[in-house]
Amino acid sequence: MKAEPIWTAACARRVDALSINKFKIPQTTLMDRAGAAVAEVARPTGKSFLVLAGDGNNGGDALIAAKILAADPTLKVTIVRVGNAAPEIPDNEIFNCIIDGIFGLGFRGPLDPKSPAGIALKVAAEIKSRHGSVVVAVDLPSGLSCDDASQDFAILPADDTVTFGGMKAVHAIAPARDLCGRIHCIDIGFSSEAVSMALNEEEPAFAVAHSRDLLPFNPWSELKPAAHKYDRGHVLVMGGSAGKIGAPVLSALAALRSGAGWATLALPDGITSNVMIPPDLTSEALWARGRGRSGIDAKKLEAFLQARKVRAVVVGPGTMENPLDAKSLTVLAEFSTKGFVVLDAGALHGIFDIMHKARVKFTPGQAVLTPHPGEWARLSQKKITVPSPLGLASTRAAHDFCITFGLHLLYKHSTPVLCGPDRFNLGAGITATALAFNEGSNIMGRAGTGDVLAGCIAAHGAIDCDAATATMRALAVVSAAARMAASQVGAHAVLPSDIIGMLGRVS
Repeated sequence: MKAEPIWTAACARRVDALSINKFKIPQTTLMDRAGAAVAEVARPTGKSFLVLAGDGNNGGDALIAAKILAADPTLKVTIVRVGNAAPEIPDNEIFNCIIDGIFGLGFRGPLDPKSPAGIALKVAAEIKSRHGSVVVAVDLPSGLSCDDASQDFAILPADDTVTFGGMKAVHAIAPARDLCGRIHCIDIGFSSEAVSMALNEEEPAFAVAHSRDLLPFNPWSELKPAAHKYDRGHVLVMGGSAGKIGAPVLSALAALRSGAGWATLALPDGITSNVMIPPDLTSEALWARGRGRSGIDAKKLEAFLQARKVRAVVVGPGTMENPLDAKSLTVLAEFSTKGFVVLDAGALHGIFDIMHKARVKFTPGQAVLTPHPGEWARLSQKKITVPSPLGLASTRAAHDFCITFGLHLLYKHSTPVLCGPDRFNLGAGITATALAFNEGSNIMGRAGTGDVLAGCIAAHGAIDCDAATATMRALAVVSAAARMAASQVGAHAVLPSDIIGMLGRVS
């Protein structure tokens, strides 16, 4: 899959060292270009600049930016060196822009707020608060660690961050991304050979997939003129509970709007009679009946999957408890040898324990779990835990778990992260442990949007997309559909049904 590899701090240092030492690009040339890029981003912000410069290369880039800005006699530039002694910052002046060049990619926290750097950042934050100064960070806001996207606090968050060569995890993945403001990733002339060598040696943890690469591939575009509903794929959605029937309906309708040929809804028997099922959907009774029985009936499910040529299954939207047990989960695992499985919402509660007990393993590339952060924490009810994939170690731990059970895990938040049983091939011999998508917005922050996504993923799986392609392209489709809907009803008025209405215009 085409995606942009995310550099680690170690990778960035390696690119720098190889460019300078092996490919003979002068270090001064690289620093001059970096400083010029910072100055270019900072210049439009006003006439008065406070430049905080640390002792390392990051500070050097900031000082070069300061020199360039100071060459303009209409601009006022105040430089404060931040080292081992407490800095003196003129906090009574009005600064339009603060250039943060104290710490760079090599910083390893935590930052002591009482250190000279901590004091400088606190004073700068107070200046920003009083005067609305724009903060331009060199590489990343000082005090953050380059490779840890889970960070959610910086003393001096940036409005703009200027980084060089390639994005880092802190720039691409929330919550850390939200502390960096607008990202300006600048090519300062690193050797392309150095970049390839460093990425092959380092094997990046993350890569970012972009809509511009995902959307042009349309898996329905090659359907023959005589294609019928089974060619498009039959999607089965099983879910719902009292008062929560909208979720599985949304998933099923989203599957149809995304391109599926047929969508069947399976609701618990106790609520089926009270539900007005949309005429676009069919329904089936697949839940267990009788005293003391609940959840999905494994025998009924197995028979229906075969008889009705189901190509993809979604389980869980709208359920408060997991409707799966060891038997029904085993049926789904066997189904994954030829079909596609999406486990969402309630079907995720304690799912790892059930999988472990049943010794279930899915066919790699044919199953995806889609938990949001709260559901991620409830994947297991016992001792089986998987850390959220937002840092190097935690992402590799999630990858190892995916190998064990043959599935893909989508950490579904503002910048979704996908791990799988295999590393993702980015081409040119480069692989990544996880894929991220960072083009979403709070337009999608509504109950029901995740149900739409689950249906869209299933539709892609039903036409034989593998789990990575199905998930990442569905994220791009739903995100684009949400933006289209916002253009008609307003960014804060978009309903899941509005997004469904736009899916066909994207996919």
